[in-house]
Amino acid sequence: MTKLLDFLSSTRIIIASLIIMIVIGVVFSFMPRLVGGELLDMQMSAIDANARLSEMSSWHKSNHIFITLFLDSLYPLAYGGFLAGIAARFAKPWRKFAVIPAFATIIVDFAENLVQVVALAGSANILILKNIITPIKFGGLFFAAILALILLLIALVKWMRKQLN
Repeated sequence: MTKLLDFLSSTRIIIASLIIMIVIGVVFSFMPRLVGGELLDMQMSAIDANARLSEMSSWHKSNHIFITLFLDSLYPLAYGGFLAGIAARFAKPWRKFAVIPAFATIIVDFAENLVQVVALAGSANILILKNIITPIKFGGLFFAAILALILLLIALVKWMRKQLN
């Protein structure tokens, strides 16, 4: 685990993760055209996801599956790597605990992707799981992002104090 955290906390990996996260985020902005509206990821409940799914043609569903399997599988690795890297770098004494929200969010995002691919492939009843998975994903992402922001602010204050002395 230490080697992974050392890798993620390197400046090179943090910057690369940030850049990849931003690029994928920009690419995501073009995806609604390919799926006839919002991605299922943006639907917070099974009811909304089922409604959105019923609006899609088979072509939209095929595109959505491709987007989910490739683009939306890279995205959690990018944002998760970035947030875990920040936590691992700036929460030194307790970094093994500080990375848990980012790592957990990656896992939950992959679970959500699996649910959505299965639903897009024809088993819409599985979308009931979005009632649990999607709020957990966004909550975990929010928590990991707030933790990273706090750690960055603390590091900035320490750096500024050091510069003044």
